[in-house]
Amino acid sequence: MSDGGYAPGSTDFDGSEWLTLPAVARHFGVSTHTIRRWIHDGRLPAEKRAGRFGEQFFVPSAALDRAQEPAQEPDHGAVWGDPSTGRQLIGRRVEFERLLAALHAAIEGRGGVVLVAGDAGVGKSVLIETLAGEARAAGVQVIGARCYELDGTPPYGPWLEMFRTDRAPPNLPVPAPALSVKDALEAVAGRRKLHDQVLSFFTELSRHRPVLLLLGDVHWADEESIHLLRHLGRQVGQRPILIVVTYRHVELRPNEPLYRLLPHVLRETEAERITLREWDREAVVELVTARYPLSQADQDRLVTFLLHSSEGNPFFVNELLQSLEDEGVLRLAGEGWVLGELSGVRVPPLLRQLIDERLERLAPEARHLLQAAAVIGEEVPIDVWQAVTEVSDEALADVIEQALAVRVMVELPQEPVLRFRHKLYRQSLYEHMILLRRRSWHRRIAEVLAAEPNPDPDVVARYFSEAGDPRAAEWLIASGRRAAGAFALAVTAARFEKALAILEGDDHRKRERAWLLCELAEAYRFTDPQRAIAYLDTAQRIANEVGDEELRTIIPYCNARVRTYAAQNTYAALRESWRGIEGLPESTRHALAGTPLAYAVSRATYAQLLAHYGAYGPALEQAERFLAESPLADPREHGTAYFAIGLAHGGLGRPSEARAAFDQARTYFRQTEAYHMVGATYDWELDLVLQVYYPDRVEERRRMLDEAARAWRHSVFGALVPPGSLPTMIDSLLLEGRWDEARASATAFLGANAQPLGMRRILADLDRRQGDSSRAWARIAEALPDGPDTEPPLSHFPFGLRLIGVAAELALDDGDLDWARRWILALERWLDWSDIEVGRATPDHLWARYYAAQGDLDRAWQCQREGLRHASNPRQPLAMLTAHRTLARLATLRRDFAAARQHLVGAERLAASFEAPYSLALVQVTHAELLIASGRGHEAGGLLAAARATAEALGAKPLLAVIDNLEPRPTAVPGGLSAREIEVLRLVAEGLTDAEVAVRLSISPRTVGGHLQSIYNKLGISSRTAATSFAHKYGLVR
Repeated sequence: MSDGGYAPGSTDFDGSEWLTLPAVARHFGVSTHTIRRWIHDGRLPAEKRAGRFGEQFFVPSAALDRAQEPAQEPDHGAVWGDPSTGRQLIGRRVEFERLLAALHAAIEGRGGVVLVAGDAGVGKSVLIETLAGEARAAGVQVIGARCYELDGTPPYGPWLEMFRTDRAPPNLPVPAPALSVKDALEAVAGRRKLHDQVLSFFTELSRHRPVLLLLGDVHWADEESIHLLRHLGRQVGQRPILIVVTYRHVELRPNEPLYRLLPHVLRETEAERITLREWDREAVVELVTARYPLSQADQDRLVTFLLHSSEGNPFFVNELLQSLEDEGVLRLAGEGWVLGELSGVRVPPLLRQLIDERLERLAPEARHLLQAAAVIGEEVPIDVWQAVTEVSDEALADVIEQALAVRVMVELPQEPVLRFRHKLYRQSLYEHMILLRRRSWHRRIAEVLAAEPNPDPDVVARYFSEAGDPRAAEWLIASGRRAAGAFALAVTAARFEKALAILEGDDHRKRERAWLLCELAEAYRFTDPQRAIAYLDTAQRIANEVGDEELRTIIPYCNARVRTYAAQNTYAALRESWRGIEGLPESTRHALAGTPLAYAVSRATYAQLLAHYGAYGPALEQAERFLAESPLADPREHGTAYFAIGLAHGGLGRPSEARAAFDQARTYFRQTEAYHMVGATYDWELDLVLQVYYPDRVEERRRMLDEAARAWRHSVFGALVPPGSLPTMIDSLLLEGRWDEARASATAFLGANAQPLGMRRILADLDRRQGDSSRAWARIAEALPDGPDTEPPLSHFPFGLRLIGVAAELALDDGDLDWARRWILALERWLDWSDIEVGRATPDHLWARYYAAQGDLDRAWQCQREGLRHASNPRQPLAMLTAHRTLARLATLRRDFAAARQHLVGAERLAASFEAPYSLALVQVTHAELLIASGRGHEAGGLLAAARATAEALGAKPLLAVIDNLEPRPTAVPGGLSAREIEVLRLVAEGLTDAEVAVRLSISPRTVGGHLQSIYNKLGISSRTAATSFAHKYGLVR
């Protein structure tokens, strides 16, 4: 046997084997340094004998039973001690106390997340292992997993590893099916289901005892694993669960998931962040003092040497000390330690040379086999290692024992897997191989893994890729399709891109490359539609070259579909290309099964596209035909068909039918974990139904917004959604007067290319309301470059209608009636193109404004009356509010004050039911106009003050200008009163109390009192009566 356990051919007279110090240390669970002290103290007999690595100490096996291990003997060879027994953590006491505090809080039911950052070898693992020991001693259940190189990590990789039944701690509850290795591929297809099952598992476990969950090396985690961490982190605050995560912050790169998602993790989980730095001189002195009683001079020399050679990295400090012991430069002598001459020690200029020096102790055949292990990865399953190297059990056992003896590898408990003690051991072995040998090992590993039952395509693809083997393409494609099924589109695109690069120069695989380009376009259709279009153009060229008729049929349809997401009008091309899709043979559809293109060419998907274009009748026909012809289709397609039906009924003015269809769609989408589609159904139900027909159902609207937000957070686009927002929520923010939030959210979505037409409409409307007409026109030009000549339709048809309406309003605001007329005609042309019912009242309102501006009040009145009829059938309260308010204003101008009051009552009742402050302010101004025109201007002050407060809070400059024109301004007010003091004085003179004035002006009663005192001082008065008299004298009260 090797030096890893027994000396070769060394049996004493009593039958004892002679054991090496590492073997004895493993037996007692202490360090080799402690064993040396026991030998020195006489607790263990030992002899120096010739071993594989020269003269070494050996201990007879019979002595192990007789040895008296000190129960409380500190293991001075360990960098970390046990605080509960008085041991100190070298250089990490503050950080460990913070971890302990978090652990104790979790034990008391106040869970949380702690992120521990630091470079490789800085001591993250040791710190966490120490915490785990504390936790176990306190009765906490500890569960952990690590991440590995990102390219080989499947979605949810570390979480699936955590729940491997052969690795899980004993006495755990049985994990849900989605967490088992057997069902791992199916589990990743459902983000929400997996999230909920993992949370339920830990919640159930924590009912029995607190849980410490450890995730190591998360800088290598895949995106899906981080989303799951975000989900758990948000939920553990009221549970006895502590999640501790380690990662290397200095190695994060912009293209890695953690780099992008770390801000979300920190914000959403309110995680505590601990960053471990390299040891300073004080920490190294503390370590040396604890381990080696040296003279002060020797201690200073040793500490200086360690700091210079290790750069303060704790792992290398320990490795250097072990190396000095092994070479006899640092050795026991009598009652203490002595330090030899360091100037003569060959100290590597770079730390990696220390690793190389240790590896040189291995026999050549052992280094050769360890190179294969280095290619396999940080963790090396013994069965894979043996299959790859094709060596006997005895030969591999010999190599393993050597690797354990020189501390290059460690055994994982209770499983046939070894792990490199540090990544630099593996890197050194890997990088000392020539490229040809590395590729050979990668190829052999890939072949072994590919031959296993249910091979993981991510892992196989990685090894074939590193081997430069073109077989990597098929495994990358399989990996990408699996990720597409889980809606992990970023992973899908990355895998397909690598496969595409392999196929690039192979003329024999042109057809395969063209099909892959089509699948890639599907992956990019949301996030980068321009790239998707470029890929489809390339695929079309290849299809023409190779004469692939099926591909020629599919590409035009995919092209039209993707251009839809780029806000281009491809409706005619979509309908024309669909005729070709309908003619595809069944064999082609069968061949597409399991690829992203199968869903793309589904009739249900086509119906949804028609509905987005505003062709609601044709969409309804296609969706219902799909349901009749495909009762056994994939649930996702069924959900899409019902989604199209909901869109169609919503646009056609059938709110009840629309809501039923949206609800049915969500049922199917939840079955397939398509949570971005669940969110989309909520979005459109809110947009086409609830806010159009039931805006007064405020609580129901907010409940649906919460449901939509939850769905989006669990979706593949969760990282793109600004915190606390989603597309349709922005319209609710507008309605509720939260304009700053609406602008921030719309800007964020536009930056992510999410619903660009809808976001530009919202921002243009906000710009108009806040008086920035030039920026509003710029946004309209970006979305509708042909202006009012833009032909219908565009995808997300209602957004286009509303943007045209904003343009017409802007032109009317500017007084450019010819320009306004062109936009109103464009709106009518778009409405005539579609069978939509929503928005039919808008042109009537715009024509009413147009004719009123021309002075034709009778024609304006007729137009707005028609608008009220359209808004009332079916009942659309927001449009009705606009109609009533406009009719009240027109009636005032016509001096028909009774009609004006009648319509104002309707407008005020509607505005109050919506919780819509801007709409209410517009009604208040219209009411004030009526009072002034009817000779009751003195009653308008409160209305104008309330409207002003709203307009000022919203930054609605045009509305403020209207209010300014309505409010009489005294030509000269003695005492130099400010504008705000005049407002306060006017309301006091109208008989309002301080509290009522405060409500009107949205200020505090204390501030009102301050203004009054200032007024008294400036005017030389001392009572409200005198103030009221002054206000009447100078015309401040109407």
